[in-house]
Amino acid sequence: MSTYQSKKFGYRYEKTNTRFRVYASKCEAVNILLYSNAHSYRHKSLAMEAVGDNEWELTVDGDLHNTYYMYQVVRGKNRFIATDPFGYASSANSKRSVVIDLAMTEVEGFEQDEFVKVSMQEAVLYEMHIRDFTMDPNLKLKHPGKYLGVVEKVDHLPYGIDYLKDLGITHVHFLPLQDFLSIDESDPTAYNWGYDPEQYFVPEGSYSTDPEDPLCRIRELKTMVKKLHDNGLAVVLDVVYNHTYRGGENPLAVLAPFTYYRHLSDGSYSNGSGCGNELKTEHAMTRQLIIDSMIYWMNTFHIDGFRFDLMGLMDVETAKMIEKEVRSINPNAILYGEPWTGGGTILPGEKMMVKGKQRDLSIAFFNDDYRSALKGDSDGKDHGFIQGYKAKMHDVKTGLLGSIHFSEHHVGFAKEPWESVNYVSAHDNLILYDKLKYSTMWDDDKVKKATKMSFSLILLAFGIPFIQSGTEFMRTKHMDHNSYRSSDAVNAMDWGMVNCHQDLYQHVKTLIAIRKNLRCFEEFNEKDIRERVVLQHTKNVVAYRITLRNHAFKNALIVINPNHHEHLSRLVLRRECRIVYDGQTFDPDGLAIDKYLQGRRIKLEPFQTLVVWSNHHSHSTFKF
Repeated sequence: MSTYQSKKFGYRYEKTNTRFRVYASKCEAVNILLYSNAHSYRHKSLAMEAVGDNEWELTVDGDLHNTYYMYQVVRGKNRFIATDPFGYASSANSKRSVVIDLAMTEVEGFEQDEFVKVSMQEAVLYEMHIRDFTMDPNLKLKHPGKYLGVVEKVDHLPYGIDYLKDLGITHVHFLPLQDFLSIDESDPTAYNWGYDPEQYFVPEGSYSTDPEDPLCRIRELKTMVKKLHDNGLAVVLDVVYNHTYRGGENPLAVLAPFTYYRHLSDGSYSNGSGCGNELKTEHAMTRQLIIDSMIYWMNTFHIDGFRFDLMGLMDVETAKMIEKEVRSINPNAILYGEPWTGGGTILPGEKMMVKGKQRDLSIAFFNDDYRSALKGDSDGKDHGFIQGYKAKMHDVKTGLLGSIHFSEHHVGFAKEPWESVNYVSAHDNLILYDKLKYSTMWDDDKVKKATKMSFSLILLAFGIPFIQSGTEFMRTKHMDHNSYRSSDAVNAMDWGMVNCHQDLYQHVKTLIAIRKNLRCFEEFNEKDIRERVVLQHTKNVVAYRITLRNHAFKNALIVINPNHHEHLSRLVLRRECRIVYDGQTFDPDGLAIDKYLQGRRIKLEPFQTLVVWSNHHSHSTFKF
């Protein structure tokens, strides 16, 4: 049961009156300025009443729906104005807060909409940016670059909800949708990833068809979520609770200096984010801001989970409070984040939400150890296991096992496998295709084979698999390793590539289907993995046997050939074994085994994945 108590900052609207409440410190007075529209300088100024420790409140009579407002803080002879950090609506470009009647934002059927009932353990994550996903001109969308464009139907190309459902992913991870300040919302060509937050309760306006209408962005975001939910797809919001775009000019700093941010002894900002400032998550008011906004997004937009940017800058106690409150609303909510920072911080190490601190919290972390073992560094020519660096095989096996404490030889950071988000590529750094091309200079055919193997090592591993949009069809960003504000020419997905690389797409789709079919990847805890998974002792291939549970077959064997040449494996299969997937063809009834035999040994193609099922009890079912 939740014990969290919100002080309900922001406004509470009723048709007969609206109550405003704000936290403002080091000031003699606070006024609320009411405007009739977003652009007029004429306003009505009303004095707020001090009702507690740095808390100010005022109830204004009348129906204030669609009234614009600002807070004015009085400090001596100086007057400072700021938007409402807890406000629900905004004018374009975050200029003014707006009182709205949320009942006016309802869309048909949304009241009946529910969270998607998919557990954290079942998740297959798919990361996307709204513009990246929707800006291919060949799609001929009515609403490119918008919330509505994500859920438009296209018949002439693979795209959208139908595409995501066919692929088999469970969660759509959106890069930040909370209001951010780094683009002009009226500029249809403006691009940014959105890690520059301003108003945490307000949806980003550039993704709406009318940023000037405070209700439009709310309605259209609800419409997008509803259509995704109707098709069984959960929605994850990428949140940035580690810094704001502005420091001293941000409403948080204007209203309450030295409250929401960490400061060095000389008064300057601690900069663990690498963006100029960092939020003081351990302060009660910052916690209130974070938790209240997350509750709002869940209750108002039915968001199914959250991904935390630079979660290493969050204190552990706040993370515990978040986990408790979020799961009290939706027990299936997924929570995961980056267990690192963007620079040095004054937050003590023992309080930082880094690897090891996630244990027993059901919060997952991006597994950069596994990522680096697979592909080497993120932007350079360093090689990993995929490119042929065999010395990384040990680390790869640790990652395949969910990065748990499997044995004295394989020790990871996780207590349970679902604490590890397994990935090889994300929005940061070179996309997978570009990284492989840059580090190897291979032709596209060989890059595709290596890409297929990388998906095998992600989707057939214990832990939560994470896919960067487009990597399943060889998406390139033209060697741009930090495309956070690059143009659509760099970032937009080319949907025609799906048909060009249909074999890669089908490989990823099949691996997801096999993952779901086997059920062990979602059901096994760390004890099950230690008892039911056996690493085969092989020098040249990756092979592991799984004793299944709740499956038509008793055993599964997964074999991955990382060699860039054919490999004659010492694997010997009994007659009752069924090769159900050979990296190209999936057949649950079993493929003809003779085509894979050379003598009594199995011939593996370069980068090939083999999945074998058997009902034999003996451990000698598969011999190496």
